[in-house]
Amino acid sequence: MEKFVTSFSGGKDCTLAMYLIKERGFIPDSIIITVKETDSWTHGINLKIIEEYENVLGLKVYPVFCRMDNYEEEFENTLRRIKKERGVNICVFGDIDIEQHLNWNKTRCENADMKAIMPLEKINREEAVSKFIDSGFKAIIKKVNLNYLDKSFLGRELNKETIEDIKRYSEGKNIEIDLCGENGEYHTVVVDGPLFNKKINYNLGEIKEEYQTAIIEVNIV
Repeated sequence: MEKFVTSFSGGKDCTLAMYLIKERGFIPDSIIITVKETDSWTHGINLKIIEEYENVLGLKVYPVFCRMDNYEEEFENTLRRIKKERGVNICVFGDIDIEQHLNWNKTRCENADMKAIMPLEKINREEAVSKFIDSGFKAIIKKVNLNYLDKSFLGRELNKETIEDIKRYSEGKNIEIDLCGENGEYHTVVVDGPLFNKKINYNLGEIKEEYQTAIIEVNIV
């Protein structure tokens, strides 16, 4: 079967996508992760954890250092580099059903002469998070949108108890919260699971607020 690179944020959806496509017989080769200065875009994962993924996953890590104005260009350039250096023609993404994201993935791969595969495309969102948990992965909630969830969810393991608490919180606040966090309600960092050679040992640091979000530091021990 063919090798693939995963567009990797460190979060649950891309990790599940990598796992599912591997279960279909494809061979994980590397991960590509976008970085702004000292941490990753969107999830805010620091460089030490990004580097550690190479050890715990046993995959080559390709960080894409970029700004918002050259994000797409640098992502495509790195895909071309991976294709040339690794002989990889497939990029796997963890997006589910937001058309703008699905189309973005396809366009980046088309421009790099690669194929985009999205194994979670159109899956039921609650089913996706349940499948992640049931598969044996461990993820920590690293970032929350304060319009949906409060800071008490930061640092919690994403398990069935947490999902039930999100449901209760949603009902209590009378707001609609996607349990998978697909609309940006929360973001995670995955620290263990069936793809891992060993778990990431971590501790939790300070909480910072920025605009309408709160983020907790997750550091390697």
